[in-house]
Amino acid sequence: GGGEGEENAMDARCIAALMACLGDAHLRFEEWHSVVEAGKRARAKAQSLNHARIMCKGSYLIGYGYMMIGSLREAEVWLSRCHAECIQGNFHNSRAYLLLALGDLALRQSQLVAFKG
Repeated sequence: GGGEGEENAMDARCIAALMACLGDAHLRFEEWHSVVEAGKRARAKAQSLNHARIMCKGSYLIGYGYMMIGSLREAEVWLSRCHAECIQGNFHNSRAYLLLALGDLALRQSQLVAFKG
């Protein structure tokens, strides 16, 4: 089917959006919001194609974007969803990225607790 090339192009766009953000030392909120939006678009597309891997990557982008914006509760929800999707689909590579993101999130949450204390 012709779906493979389309899927790769979408992956490339998602990754490009993420890399553009990661490469910018002075992160602006709009950029991370666009990563969240890219993740939502990926998930919508994945639902229509019934494609578990794109769904998982979409969840990751949404969660990571929210984390970088500072919406840690939303980030936790989406990264947890991504984790469940990784396990369900047996996506080892995605899970490796995810574990790094979850570690980052845990660190941010603990810093928030420290500030409040």
